[in-house]
Amino acid sequence: MRGRQGGLRIDIESEVITKDGHHVGKIDRVVMVPRSLEVTHIVIHKGRVLTRDIVVPVEAIDRTTKRHVILGVTVAEIESMPDFSEEEYMAPPQAAPIGPYVPGSVLWPLAYVYAPVIMHEERHIPEEAVDITEGTDVRCVDGKIGIVDEVVVDSETGRVTAFIVRKGTLLTKDVTVPVTWIKSADRDAIELACSRQEVEQSESRYNNR
Repeated sequence: MRGRQGGLRIDIESEVITKDGHHVGKIDRVVMVPRSLEVTHIVIHKGRVLTRDIVVPVEAIDRTTKRHVILGVTVAEIESMPDFSEEEYMAPPQAAPIGPYVPGSVLWPLAYVYAPVIMHEERHIPEEAVDITEGTDVRCVDGKIGIVDEVVVDSETGRVTAFIVRKGTLLTKDVTVPVTWIKSADRDAIELACSRQEVEQSESRYNNR
């Protein structure tokens, strides 16, 4: 990605196509380091080809369109990349009954099942990074305005330049939020240092939508 002109608009939930033409899944999240605003990875949600969620370096992106992210790597290269997360499980201390059992009745459960409990989860992204999804809230100083729809990345630096906030209850159009408005960001929300009225009145847009 470095060295190419222009920017990348990564539409979360857009379909991902490999260099050799395989439709491998959809963009599930964009991984960003809040301190530097650098995008390090994308996560591809399993689809027709992949059986797991894969972490892919952002440098693997060749280009983006309105509906697709096209990679500069093959499906074989993608399949060799790590899972987004690995989880370790343990059995719970109690079993939960299954079957036609009603408390206080003479019927007994046919069997008991143990629901696994996650002991440890390891996410294969940089420790200081956060993952931005399509459901990540965007909040102003006076409340939530919407959720992230797209992440705009500078192709030269790999840094986020803006977020596209999807229109909804408060917004009558998609709004481009430049990074200069951002106060903080984590996996739950992007906090802006401005009011909802200032966002709603903004005419800041990208004309190539």
